[in-house]
Amino acid sequence: MRYHSAINSRIGGLILVEEDAELVGVYHADHSPYPSPAKLGTPFGLAAGGGQPPRQSAVGQAEVQLGQYFAGDRKSFDVHLGIVGTAFQLRVWKTVMEIPCGETRSYRDIASELGNPAMGRAIGAAIRANPLSIFIPGHRVVAGNGAVTGYAAGVEMKQFLLDLEGGAGMLPS
Repeated sequence: MRYHSAINSRIGGLILVEEDAELVGVYHADHSPYPSPAKLGTPFGLAAGGGQPPRQSAVGQAEVQLGQYFAGDRKSFDVHLGIVGTAFQLRVWKTVMEIPCGETRSYRDIASELGNPAMGRAIGAAIRANPLSIFIPGHRVVAGNGAVTGYAAGVEMKQFLLDLEGGAGMLPS
């Protein structure tokens, strides 16, 4: 059974989704495309026992760790992730998760690392399908010329996350 909780963060609303004690989704409140109800599951408040997710839950841990990340006190996460995708998506997401905080790679860099520099568009499609924003840091993947392009919550949000990780941390206007 999937459960979700909406939280406020330094970047606005986030929706955190848990299934089988693993974090399976992190979506921005203005995520595009917005996740289907099936991807979100039941709100924690409507779950058996009601109320907020327990702190030891994956959602509770993610909320704490995201707070630390946005405060500049955390560079990586250790929440149990339930990552589901095609074999290709899983390869792309694993590669993206290896990009260190504060660094970027181009779509072509990722494609080259996976053995085919010509599949940059396929890399972009896989990153766009990423269900775990921030935890699978698709915001660290930029155009070959360094331009900040494409992000489910908008290019301004992607730039904010890059600035945050680089030390600037200015909120998008």
